[in-house]
Amino acid sequence: EHSEGLAPLTQFPSPEDLEQYHVVILGDVHPEARSATGRPVFYDEALSALRAHVKDRGGGLLVISGEQAAPVEYSNTPLADVLPVVAEPDPRPRTFQEPWRLRLTREGASSELMRLEPDETLNRRLWSDKLPDLYWFMRVQRAKPQAHVLAVQPTESNQHGPLPLIAW
Repeated sequence: EHSEGLAPLTQFPSPEDLEQYHVVILGDVHPEARSATGRPVFYDEALSALRAHVKDRGGGLLVISGEQAAPVEYSNTPLADVLPVVAEPDPRPRTFQEPWRLRLTREGASSELMRLEPDETLNRRLWSDKLPDLYWFMRVQRAKPQAHVLAVQPTESNQHGPLPLIAW
């Protein structure tokens, strides 16, 4: 994907070029993924450059979880340091058959990041009753101490509490 009026990227930006970006969005791409031409999506130091972009220069990073890689496959890469969750592989079987709706935390309910409607009551109702049911999520161990958890899985938890779904 790319912004209107800009050419799509054919490879991950160099450390110098990363400075042009406010936010990098990683979908469910494996750290060792290859493009259609067979070239690696990430060059050797790309994840270290992205970590530095986020941690040292204040760049944004949005990681969208997926069944193939994110964020679990990044748990042993330089990006693990800047993720808001500890994303270790979960050995439990992945059978998701029951519908559910995410639950906003107290912080999530008051966060502008989770605001879909200006009216607070209507916003809460959207999140709790109106949005479509979900059937899948990426299990992670826990949120890191400095993380802000905005939404959790309503029916599953572990020794650390409800499983975080949206965190920064």
